[in-house]
Amino acid sequence: MQFLPALAAAGISAEIFPFFDDAYLSRIYSGRTAPGLALAAYRRRIRDLSAIFAADLVWIEKEVLPWIPWPVERAFLPRDVPIVTDFDDAVFHRYDMHSSPLVRWSLGRKFDGIMEASALVTAGNSYLAARADQAGARSVAVVPTVVD
Repeated sequence: MQFLPALAAAGISAEIFPFFDDAYLSRIYSGRTAPGLALAAYRRRIRDLSAIFAADLVWIEKEVLPWIPWPVERAFLPRDVPIVTDFDDAVFHRYDMHSSPLVRWSLGRKFDGIMEASALVTAGNSYLAARADQAGARSVAVVPTVVD
């Protein structure tokens, strides 16, 4: 979101669709659970996905539907709109190194599918770029994480 002013100055409009809202994050960061708000986030995300079919480009930060297998997530994404996926940390280890064999089996290669489907993967460092290459990403750019 730090690049929105520069994009606007260049005549590029962008719509942001955060997964979790402020109410959910406030509850989680205060140590409380929020299952109803989490379910609402999934409903909102699925609704928001209908807007991306008219886009010229879809930019994804990490994943679209957390804890949902890649084939299901892929079904909600347009096939004829280029996807750029941004990875600034090794979030794929949330699934591929999970203690549950079921999670590893169903989600362990999810990010590989996302990377392979992307026209471009931006990676915050060489470790993430190597994973994108290994996953079959068509194009990978190392863009070091910027602290603003």
